[in-house]
Amino acid sequence: MLRGLDFRPVTLEDGEVLSERLRAAAFPLCEYTFATLFCWRGCNRTVWAADRDWLYLRFDVEGRERYLCPVGTGDPRPAVDACMDDLAARGHAPVIDMVPERVLRSLPPRAYWAEPDKPNFDYYYAREDLATLAGRRYSRKRNHIKHFEESCSATFTPIGERDVLDCLCFADQWRDGVMQTGNPWIDYETDALRICLAHLDRLPVTGRVLRVDGRVAGLAIGEELTPDTFVVHYEKAARDCDGVYPFIAREFARIVPERFAWLNREQDMGVENLRQAKEQWFPARLESAFTLTPEAPAGAGTGVDRG
Repeated sequence: MLRGLDFRPVTLEDGEVLSERLRAAAFPLCEYTFATLFCWRGCNRTVWAADRDWLYLRFDVEGRERYLCPVGTGDPRPAVDACMDDLAARGHAPVIDMVPERVLRSLPPRAYWAEPDKPNFDYYYAREDLATLAGRRYSRKRNHIKHFEESCSATFTPIGERDVLDCLCFADQWRDGVMQTGNPWIDYETDALRICLAHLDRLPVTGRVLRVDGRVAGLAIGEELTPDTFVVHYEKAARDCDGVYPFIAREFARIVPERFAWLNREQDMGVENLRQAKEQWFPARLESAFTLTPEAPAGAGTGVDRG
C-alpha cells in the first residue's frame, strides 16, 4: 500500500499541509506537531508521505526504521497494517511508536501486541494551576519565585530577532551545564532547540526569553497541540539562578491563551531526576503512549489486553 507513495524529508515548506493533518487528528502526544517533526528531523531522519486519508511518518533509530502512529481520523487498522508491511518489506522489524491510547482502543482486541512506553508518557497539567500556583501544595514554588523576584531584575518578553543569537549561545551553555546528568538525549535536544530558534519566525510556536540584568537566563517555547492543549516543547534556565525555573513555568503558563485548558509538558524519558521534577508540579494525568507490534517481542513482559 505504501510502496507507491513519495516519502520525503520534512521541510519548512511542508508546514501548512502537515499542520493541517496533525491538527485534524488532534493526537494528544507531543510528537504530533509540525515544529517537533521539523526540529527533530536531523536526529530522527524523519520522512513523510500521505494519501487521501492518512499521513505516514517514518523515522530512523540507530539504523532501525520505525513508524509513528499513522495520522488520520478513520479506521486506523488498514494504515497500521500498511506501515508494518512496509517495514517488513524494507527489512526492518514492524514497529510503530508513540501510539495514542485513543488509537489503540479503536483497534480490534488482540490484533496487535501493545507495550506501554512509560518513559514517553506525556505529563498534563491544568493551565490555570500553573498560572496561579494557588493552594498549599504550591507554597514552595511560590516561595522560590518570591525569592527570585526580590533578588533579580528580570524581564520575560517575546523572543525577537535581536534575541535569537543570545538564545543560541544560551542553549549551548545550558547543554554544557547539564551534560553531567548522563541524559543521552541532551545533545539531540539542544540541536532541536537550536533549529527551533533559528527558524522561530517560520514555525507556529510562541517563545519567551528571560533576561536577568540583561543576560539571557532562560527561555520557553511551545505551541498549540490540540484545541484544548498547549504543549511546552522547551523550558530551559540557568542553573545558578535560584527560583528561575518556577518563575519561567508560571509566567509562560500565564501567557498561554485561556482557551487552552491543559499544558502538555512532555515526557521524562525515563530520567529519574526529570520524573521527580515533573511530579513536583502535580500533573493532572499522564497521557499514555504505546509501542505496537504484530506479536509479542521475545522476552516481552505484559502487554495491553483489550479483549
